[in-house]
Amino acid sequence: MRKRTRWWRTSIWGLALALPATYAGANQITQYKVEVQICYIKWDPAKTMNVRSTEMKADSLDIAKPIFYVEEGGELEVAGVVLRIQDGNIIWSAPSPRDGADATNAGPQPSEGPLPDRVSMIASPSLITPVGKESTIEILEPIQSFARREDGTFELINQGNAGLTLACTVTPQRDPQRVKVDWRSSNRRVTGREEIPGVALPIGRPIVTVDTVEQTMDVKLGGWSGAIHLVPDLGVVVDLVRISAWTGEGK
Repeated sequence: MRKRTRWWRTSIWGLALALPATYAGANQITQYKVEVQICYIKWDPAKTMNVRSTEMKADSLDIAKPIFYVEEGGELEVAGVVLRIQDGNIIWSAPSPRDGADATNAGPQPSEGPLPDRVSMIASPSLITPVGKESTIEILEPIQSFARREDGTFELINQGNAGLTLACTVTPQRDPQRVKVDWRSSNRRVTGREEIPGVALPIGRPIVTVDTVEQTMDVKLGGWSGAIHLVPDLGVVVDLVRISAWTGEGK
């Protein structure tokens, strides 16, 4: 009987030790949901760009390497407009009037609705990405131009695509509430056209500019993080990213 009792106790301890590993494997995150918002803010690059934060916890906020993280209820003022996080949503608004400033266009304005005059929403895609593997999403439209034939008529020519290419790799950190995000965004856009002699319309071969931004961010799950950078002929670009564990449920 003693041998049987010892065997029974050993078996129970072995089962108890095995259970945590089993449940840990079952609960291990294998995918993340990545939500993105990319906005342009009209801004004169000759001016000094001020950044002001209120109730904001920033992993680092430096114009030289401007990566930020905004807590729920926090806000970030950049280039004369305010980004606020409310109920997990991004809200853009003009700054509250200060020192007798004009109150026009002030107050909260959700990014899904009217935006302040100087803010343009470029894209707001989302994707599901496996842990540690790069995933890419493209938002493209064709570029076309006209070329004159020898007989004086014109033909339509496809010149590739313009638009955004977003790539990211999400890697878990030792802290289960944080992940490392290797982020790359590339915006291929038409900034001008070659002239066609005798034709006033801008229909010639496109002049294409490619803006590429690469960042590595150590971010908290569920919160909005991002980067601020300047594009000379556009103004301020704000890339916003929210990472959350994906279980295959919900949106």
